Amino acid sequence: MNCPAPEHLLAYAEGAALPDVATHVATCANCRKQLAELGAFETLLASQAVAPAAERERLRSATWRLLQGGPARSTAPVRRFPVWPALGVAALAAAVLAALTLWPAAHGLTNLGVHSYPVEGGLRAEAGLRFAMTLRVADPRWVAIWELGAGTGKRLLPDASAPLPTYGVTFPLPAGDHRIPAAELLDFDVAPNTAPQQLLVIATPEPLRADQLAAIDALVGKGDQAAFWPQLSQQFPEARLLAFPSR
Repeated sequence: MNCPAPEHLLAYAEGAALPDVATHVATCANCRKQLAELGAFETLLASQAVAPAAERERLRSATWRLLQGGPARSTAPVRRFPVWPALGVAALAAAVLAALTLWPAAHGLTNLGVHSYPVEGGLRAEAGLRFAMTLRVADPRWVAIWELGAGTGKRLLPDASAPLPTYGVTFPLPAGDHRIPAAELLDFDVAPNTAPQQLLVIATPEPLRADQLAAIDALVGKGDQAAFWPQLSQQFPEARLLAFPSR
């Protein structure tokens, strides 16, 4: 049986009595995934902590224009998707996809940032840079981090060869704001003149297995984003690429 048209799936999500759709959804993992994503999107729209108020209003206005073809509604939290059959299957699917991409996943990483600073050398390293990351998670998460350079890639966390493999961080991270490493004393070192170009951050609801980490190491080892990013972003929806700050 073919999957229901997008407007029928949306109507079912709204609570419409559609026995054929209900029967199909019970046996179709892809449709169940789409419904879960729609639910996550609705939850995110209703959140008061996703983005500053002005940004939420701008994004919400854009979403309503896509879904309705008209002016934005009020800024009250949105709980349900309207169904507009007149849009047609292709247009409705495109509108929903565009709306879903306006925000990160409801359970993903937000407020990702990196702070780097020069050091003059000392007990740990010669003069160079150190850096730390800040992030927010909505639900408990394990996090792994890689640094990416010109033709190189190296895992920073977890690092079995380091005295503190998780740099003082206790996983899973509880919901809220966090710093990685846990304290400035443990911050990541950068050798002189070899600052990474990007950081790859992957958050998961369960810890990555050793074989998964090794597979990602192999993918990112050459630092070729065009080669590894399509596969990783599909396999790990909460993967993020973050530009390393230039100095």
